[in-house]
This record gives sequence, C-alpha cells and structure tokens, in this order.
Amino acid sequence: MASGIPSAYGISYGEIQGAPILGVTSNSTGQVFAVDPITNKSSLIRTLAGGATGIAVSEGRFAVANNVTDTITVLRVPNGSNPYVLASWAQEYVSPGPAGFKDGLNPTANDPLLAAPGNGNGFLFADTNNHRVRRLILPNFVSGSSTQPVTFSNEEWTTSTGRAVYTVGSMLPNSTKTLDIGFTVQFEASMTFYVTVAGSGVAPIAVDAGTNAPPSNVYGRVLAGGVVNSRKDGVGAGAGIVPNDFNGIAAFSNGSVVIGDSNVLRRFSPADGALKTIGNTSGGTTPTDGIGTFAQFPGSIDSIVAVDDGTILFTSGNQMWAGFGPFSSPNVLPATSFSFVRIAGDGGNSPGTATGDGNTVRFFNASALAYDPIASTVYICDQQNHRIVRGTLVGNSIASPASWSFVSYAGTGAGGFAEGGVGSAQFNLPDGLALGDDNALYVADSNNARLRRINLLNNTVSTVAGDGTNAFTDGTPGQVWIPRGLASDGAGSIYFYDFYRLRVYRNGRLYTIATDAAGSVSDGYLDGTGQHPPSRLAVNPKSGTLYSVTISSITVPRLVAYEAVVP
Repeated sequence: MASGIPSAYGISYGEIQGAPILGVTSNSTGQVFAVDPITNKSSLIRTLAGGATGIAVSEGRFAVANNVTDTITVLRVPNGSNPYVLASWAQEYVSPGPAGFKDGLNPTANDPLLAAPGNGNGFLFADTNNHRVRRLILPNFVSGSSTQPVTFSNEEWTTSTGRAVYTVGSMLPNSTKTLDIGFTVQFEASMTFYVTVAGSGVAPIAVDAGTNAPPSNVYGRVLAGGVVNSRKDGVGAGAGIVPNDFNGIAAFSNGSVVIGDSNVLRRFSPADGALKTIGNTSGGTTPTDGIGTFAQFPGSIDSIVAVDDGTILFTSGNQMWAGFGPFSSPNVLPATSFSFVRIAGDGGNSPGTATGDGNTVRFFNASALAYDPIASTVYICDQQNHRIVRGTLVGNSIASPASWSFVSYAGTGAGGFAEGGVGSAQFNLPDGLALGDDNALYVADSNNARLRRINLLNNTVSTVAGDGTNAFTDGTPGQVWIPRGLASDGAGSIYFYDFYRLRVYRNGRLYTIATDAAGSVSDGYLDGTGQHPPSRLAVNPKSGTLYSVTISSITVPRLVAYEAVVP
C-alpha cells in the first residue's frame, strides 16, 4: 500500500498511456497524488486548495472535485510524458466558483464531492447540494491504449524501457506515407482490435524534467556537427560549426532548423540530414542586403524566430534582419534560394538608444527576440541598454524599415532590479525572451539571476523564478545562475539555458533537464551517455522537440534534438 498521503479522501483507478494508475486526493492539504498500483509508489503531482474530495481518472486526465472552492479542476499529462513526475502535469481547466448552479461553458456547482470517469465522454461528478449528478465534457479527449503485450520485429531501435521506435521522417502538408511495422499481439480469444499511432497529439509533448538532476526519459540525438573548429557544410558528423557559445536557433514543425553560426546563417534539412550555409556565405561583416551568397551580417546572430514557413527575423550585432525563402523545406537548398534585408538598427551597426521606425531605432546588442504573429509585434532584448523594445508592423511590408514602429516597452534603460509597471521596472543585461500561453512575455534577466514575467494585459513586471542568488536549485521560486535563451512550447513550458545547463519553468516551479556535464559524441539519454549541454534553444511547435547547438566552451558544437521518450 502507498503511504505518506495525509487525510486521503478520494481515490480512482484508471489507465494512462496503457498503464494502470491510481489518482488519490488529500482533503486537508489539497494535494493530488499519482500512485503506481504495481509498485505502490506515490508521487505528488499537484497541490490545490484544501478541500479536495473526489477524483476521477480518464484518458490522460485527473478530474478533482473540491467542496471548499466548489470547483472541478482537470489536470492533464501529455502523451509521452511521465505521469509520476510533477513537471509533466498541466492544469487544463478549472470550473468557476463560488457555489451555485449553472450549466454551459462556465458551469458552477455547490459542494461537489464525488467524481467518476464518463466512459469516454468527459467526467461525472456528484453536485451534492444541487441534488444532481452532472457531466463535465472537455474537448480533444484521446483514445485509450491496450495493455496487451506487443512484440515488434522490425523496429529501428529500442529504448532502455523496451519501447520500439520508428522514424517517419519529414512530410509535406496533406501528404501520406506508409510505414510497415511488424508486430504480434497475443489475445486469449478471437477479437477485432484497432491500432492507433501516436503523432503530434493534441499538444506538444513536454520534455520531461527532474529535480536537481536530469530525468530518465529524455533522449539526446545528434543531428549534425562534429568537425572541430571548422564551418563546414555536410551531412551529420561530416558537418562543422564554428565555436560560439550562443548560437541563435529557430525550428519548424517538419523538423527543419535554422541556426546562427557566428555571423553566418545555416539550415538543417531533415530529409537528408544536411547542414548548409544559406546566408552570408562569405562571412563578411559589412551590412549588405541581398540573396544568401551576397548578403553580409555585421555581428553574431544571437536570436532567430520563425514568422511563418517562409519568413524569419533575426538579430545581428545592433541590428534586426528579415529573411525570406523556403526555410521549412525538408530538403537541402542553395543559398541563392534565400534573401535577407536589414529592417531595424543603424545601417553601420552603431549602438544607440533612439526609438522610431526601423531606420531610426538603435540597439546596443540586440540579443533576443520573441514574435507575436497575432499582433504582428516583435519584442527585442536590447541587452546593453537594459530594456525590452517593442516593434509593431504598421505598414504593408515586413521587409521595409519604414513599415515598423519601435518603442521602449519595459525597463528604464539603467541596469538594476525593480518590479512594477513596465515604465519603472528594471532589468540587468536581459538575454532571453519567450511568449507564454498565458498572455505573458517571459524575460531571462541574466545579471539579476531571475526569470521575469511581463503581464501583457496590465503591463506589469514580476519575478516568477530565482531570488537573485547565482545557484542551480529547482523548486519554487528556486534559483538560477545566468538564464539566457528562452523558448516556449506554447503549452506551459518555458525552457532556457542556465550556465551550461538546460532547465525549464513549468507549473510554477523550476526543473532540470540537462546538466553541465561534458558533451557526448553519441545519441543517448541525458542522464547517461547522451549528455549534451545546450546553448540557445528552439522548440518544434508541433512535436515539442527541443533543439540547440551544444555549447562550445565544454564540447565540440553539434546540433542536437532533445526528445521525450515514453517511459
């Protein structure tokens, strides 16, 4: 029997990812536990308000009733994530309080006590003081899995936990691909069964994380790189990346990746595994618009964001640029397929503090970008000016400096630390931006050793992680050393580089994914042979796969994918 659950009240049995699981609530503390009924191991996966009563398990979710807040809270674990790790769970829904009775999109309840799975159609709960049994229906429920053992015969490779892995490869939109999978399933009687292949699912698969140590089910896969001290186009280990600790990077949904290699742009094409230079093939530093073989960028390309499949924005020195071309193509393409134009910052790359259109605005080391496609707005870390600049596309052409309007959005321009409104808040060498799924802009406040959050609705700045002490401590608020290079998966995870480590902020706390161990030359799990210390990060918006160029201070630079593997 599992122990250590105070005032255990509600219990429910179900399956998640084909494995049995128990959900248990603590009435006095509001804690929710996942219990493995085979090993009796219990794991705290969420702390809610005291008064948690009934719980139901169904289709990757826990539904928890609370008779103090009169609410139903739904927690969800993405396919591929470990359900016994707190970081894997996201809060999907909370019904509104206070007590009452209302059906519809925002239902209210009065003293909900018991909950039960709804047999594939939401959850049932006892609304005690309303004298009703009610059904809560949520969208995007995924089908369940069989627990029958399966033996595979033609897998490409097998994980340490016995999972067979097959690679589908890149695909064009609306296309199909046939993959032959050889397996046997033994049943006790004749029956009809269906096989479901897990793809991108209803949300990106969160990369698992541990507390003060790497998790056991994150796999590091080397895509390209290995040639020492050389910028060399090639396939896989035959490619080389010049040592540069902070390579800008952007990822596309089909697995294509664009990286900054000092002041040169390069692209990884997943269909052929090639790393190819596509911008500034000469390596020149005189700012020059043009196709990839003619364009030149003045400084290190520290940040890249994808606007769409054919457009990127990136920083170089004290400038911001736009690039155009088939960046998401699965195949290798020549530099002549791409073109680039400066859209903001001094034409000669001189620093400054002015705001205005793209020709007028000045930066002092534009180190990070975040792009909001709905508002056609870009946020820039103006690092040495200790501020966040906001640029809005007010004209018709993203490629025209005159079509942009830039203002100083957050920070006073002086290095320091202060919370509050964006006009009075202070940062100290900010070096990372990411738009969360909560109407917020996250900032890596590097020299303040904090992760900051800007509420875009009321324009206020607050600290969500770190206390100003340089350390690696997971938890709430935890401690960070020098956070940089934020990346959001759009589903509640903010990944970032922290002094050679890969860490994540999710569910209101810090976790560790990879440590600062020396880099590996091979694929493998991050807690074993596949240690790959990152630099700046990008997230595949569909799969949730992380990408980074390993940091050259302690390893040969390699483009690596960090992937969640079902435990």
